Amino acid sequence: LVFDGMKYLWTPYVCVLTAFGVCSPELWMTVFKWLKLKSVHPVVLSLILSTAVPTIICFSLWREFYPRVLSELVDLQEFCEPDLVELINWIRSRAPAAAVFAGSPQLLGTIKLCSGSVVTSLPIFTDVDLLRRTEDTYQVYAMRSAEDVYKRLTAQKTSYVIIEESICNEVWTQNGCRVKDLLDISNRHVIHSKGEMFSLSKHGRFCQEIKMDYSPYTNYFTRVFWNRSYHVYKVNSVLSFQF
Repeated sequence: LVFDGMKYLWTPYVCVLTAFGVCSPELWMTVFKWLKLKSVHPVVLSLILSTAVPTIICFSLWREFYPRVLSELVDLQEFCEPDLVELINWIRSRAPAAAVFAGSPQLLGTIKLCSGSVVTSLPIFTDVDLLRRTEDTYQVYAMRSAEDVYKRLTAQKTSYVIIEESICNEVWTQNGCRVKDLLDISNRHVIHSKGEMFSLSKHGRFCQEIKMDYSPYTNYFTRVFWNRSYHVYKVNSVLSFQF
């Protein structure tokens, strides 16, 4: 392990120094003067070798690795998620240019890259402010009230919130490892006793309740796009109370 670390650390330096030596006429002149060659002028010979040696090395590398590179490029694989493509196309064509999107950091990174839209967070886990924003956004998968989630999203100036089915309805053989399990434990909405789990929250899971389209969720959020994997809700700027 130590040897591998030294290899990755020092190999670039060795390559740079070697290239400098092979391509340097001054180094070749020093070698020829040390060998006391007089049949050919050292300056002419050093210029020839400083060009010829790198050319021979490059040709050898090309002959050795070019066929392998071509064979690897033939085996290109493409990842395509139709639901995500449909979501990105909707954002590009239907969402306002100044819209701010909230969601999981991984999804927001893709949205930022593909559409250029403003997002509330990114998958940068060394930034404390982004981590706090991510925690607030993830409350859509917790057992929170519509008003509580609305306040958290509006504090980030969110225009649209994206709920992912893969997180909301995640199935895992081991309890406590899902995102919503971690949120329930962090929010102290559940307790475990003698192998049983008891809920302490008076609210249902937000990401599931909001799909029912009843008040008070419809007062704060309006669904504007959905497919099998993603549900996009507009965060209402003016509350419309429906009963």
